[in-house]
Amino acid sequence: MAYINAVTLSMQPVGFPRVFKARCRGKWLVIQSRKIGDLFFNRTWAEYTKGFGNPVLGDYWIGNDIISYVTNSGNYRLKVELTTWDGTQHVFKYTSFRVGSPSDGYRLFLQDFKGFWGVTNFTSNDSSCPSADTCSSGQTFSTCDYGGESHCACANGGGWWYGPNCTELGLNSWYPGTGHCDVNSGQYECCMKYAGMEGENCGLNCVLEKVEMMIAK
Repeated sequence: MAYINAVTLSMQPVGFPRVFKARCRGKWLVIQSRKIGDLFFNRTWAEYTKGFGNPVLGDYWIGNDIISYVTNSGNYRLKVELTTWDGTQHVFKYTSFRVGSPSDGYRLFLQDFKGFWGVTNFTSNDSSCPSADTCSSGQTFSTCDYGGESHCACANGGGWWYGPNCTELGLNSWYPGTGHCDVNSGQYECCMKYAGMEGENCGLNCVLEKVEMMIAK
């Protein structure tokens, strides 16, 4: 897999206790990448905290401790690039992105949505969100072994900022062809998906083949 305009760097922000590797695309720091499907994302709270995967060659999650530390050190934006199962590409941005402290469950804070190519918001205070229950802003992080919506993480195969409705949004959920995601048999409720493109119960139109999340000042 070739990552265009991407480099991998060893980093240690001032005051952060350890060195970590991450992929950068220009000014953007990639915090999550799922383009190959070579990595199991149904991980523990401890693994999501520290991060896992291979930022040099494969899929990875940079780590909630890193995301929290970096985004609380300044004003950061979020950009998400999506490719659906049929090959359609989408991009959306938030001009304000922050993840809270471990004591607050790595709570997600998003503001000022900027969408492109038909993608709608996933902040719960915006009317364009499919429904309040599907939206992630304001939610704490959950994994299968920890968090207020741990049942969602177990069912969907990955940690995320789940609302009470588990299945409409999860960029770390089962990759197509793994776990409870079989697009050939119509079993895609728990797939890696984003309902903001089509609305609730959007089915195969929301199943994702590739996702990359990145942040920058």
